[in-house]
Amino acid sequence: MGRPTLNRVGAVIATSILTMKFITDGGKVGVLHGDKHEAEKCHNATLHISKEQMPKLEKPETTEKWLLKMQEQPKPEGDLEKVQAGQGPKQTAADMPRIDPNFFSYKLSIIHGSKPVAQKLR
Repeated sequence: MGRPTLNRVGAVIATSILTMKFITDGGKVGVLHGDKHEAEKCHNATLHISKEQMPKLEKPETTEKWLLKMQEQPKPEGDLEKVQAGQGPKQTAADMPRIDPNFFSYKLSIIHGSKPVAQKLR
């Protein structure tokens, strides 16, 4: 599955735990779990491919060709408003009525009365 398909179905992926959540036709949240051992087998199998079996990659474009392509792309129309990152409109659960707020919210576990701890520099 590619990104356009995942975006179209409104999927959220957590690669670290091999899980995908998506909205079903009934409006509920569906969950798809991956198999860690199968994923590991696939990954290890790709590491043992000989040079003859590797797909041929195209030559990278030159900077001049890339700049020409960029000039051919459509340009925005009308006046553009300059906005600083993080200063755009805030999204809340009300902005996404089809998605259950429990699906994308995170609750931080805090022990009341505990002292703050500074992490060691790495």
